[in-house]
Amino acid sequence: MTGFLESLDPNTIYKSFKGMSDENSIAAMTKAATRNVNVSVKYMKCKQLAISVVAAFAELTGGDAPVSLFLGDLPKPEHTSQTEIEVLIKTKRRGRDVALDETVLALLRDGRERVNEFDIKHSPLAEFLYAEIGDAGVERSLKNIVYPMDKEHSAKLLFSLPQNCVISIGSACARIAITRSGALTDILRKIENGETL
Repeated sequence: MTGFLESLDPNTIYKSFKGMSDENSIAAMTKAATRNVNVSVKYMKCKQLAISVVAAFAELTGGDAPVSLFLGDLPKPEHTSQTEIEVLIKTKRRGRDVALDETVLALLRDGRERVNEFDIKHSPLAEFLYAEIGDAGVERSLKNIVYPMDKEHSAKLLFSLPQNCVISIGSACARIAITRSGALTDILRKIENGETL
């Protein structure tokens, strides 16, 4: 999806036909489309990074597992309380000067207007990471992602993020994924000490 959105050229979306839509209207609609595509790409990259961090923890602690093992149960229409990861990770802007798009941050925090059955409404983990590292940090960390994640890229990804982020996320996951708590704690100790994973 990210690749598709990145390949879109907003300049090809709107065209005038038989005098319908004047030049100024076309320019305004193209400008709005460009903004929407840019926001969508950033949003997808944040989501991609967040799930890759979970995949990295999974790979380094025993291999593939359901996302809910690390993040807790997902909300359902009849059950809309906070997910466990939301409770354990709170996004706080630490006053650091990171460049980010407030619209993207709001989308990650508040969700999109329409419900999508393929995605959760709120993205607390992606919101947390984006608030901490901004656009440049997301781009830098995405270079360490492969599908499926392997041990080498998992370690590179975790070390590409600020230590406080990895420890916050890993500690929260360790409280949720009790069967992998020991392995997660060991990873966090190695990260704190700068040891190889």
